[in-house]
Amino acid sequence: MKKCTLLINSCDAYSDVWDLFFKALKVQWADCEFPVILNTETKKYPGVKVLNFNTPCWGARYKNALKFIETPYVIPILEDFVLKEKFTGGEIISKTVQWLDENPDIGVFYLIQHPYILQEKTEFEGFGLLPQRAEYKLSTQFAIWRKTYLDKCLKGIENPWEWELFVTRKAWRFKEREYALLENEPDVFNIQFGGVIWRGLWHPEAKNLAEKYGVEIDFSKRGFMDLNDPNRRKNAYHVGRNFPKDIFKKIWWREFFERIRAEFRKIRLKI
Repeated sequence: MKKCTLLINSCDAYSDVWDLFFKALKVQWADCEFPVILNTETKKYPGVKVLNFNTPCWGARYKNALKFIETPYVIPILEDFVLKEKFTGGEIISKTVQWLDENPDIGVFYLIQHPYILQEKTEFEGFGLLPQRAEYKLSTQFAIWRKTYLDKCLKGIENPWEWELFVTRKAWRFKEREYALLENEPDVFNIQFGGVIWRGLWHPEAKNLAEKYGVEIDFSKRGFMDLNDPNRRKNAYHVGRNFPKDIFKKIWWREFFERIRAEFRKIRLKI
């Protein structure tokens, strides 16, 4: 029985990244035995099982997708996390699956280093325990999640930024433990730091990866991030790059007001 599913969380607007992502996955993780599922709004992709949920809300698509996953554990991956080198983390995944099987109170093993580690010496070699009230306790980075815990941590009305920054505090109330790789441990997944899309623009490394894998991409549609731009780290720049492109469409406003109503319902129910 396969116990893990690779869930690629994406959206139609990022479909121009899919060829690069899936070609790299095929080349660098050729022996991957896990089911692979792409989660997006309306588009399909040849050779890959796709779950379509026609809503602009990332959290709603994510939570809905979990209902169709049959394995007890999930490895969520963002579509711009393009593998650069051969995947060699099979042994670590096998160990973490075994630990999850044996410890039902563990919710997630982050397969990355985490800035907040409470306890470095644990019974799980190479992994440290996160504090109960750690910032970024919820993260979109590489991890192997217990599906039921991941579902509990999703409100279904958030975007990735909100989930990591604000919904994290929801996890402070849960009893499940979370672990992350220690600082001296090697990365399980070798990717461009931050992904190949930064604030809606291509990272320059994307061009090298496209050439490496023989993938044709029209980079002019997005353009490239200028890593030397002094304004790149300013708040106004980030707001401009993340301004919702569908704000003048009815579906965006319907989703917006549904999120507001959902929040008021949770307040009334004291959730």
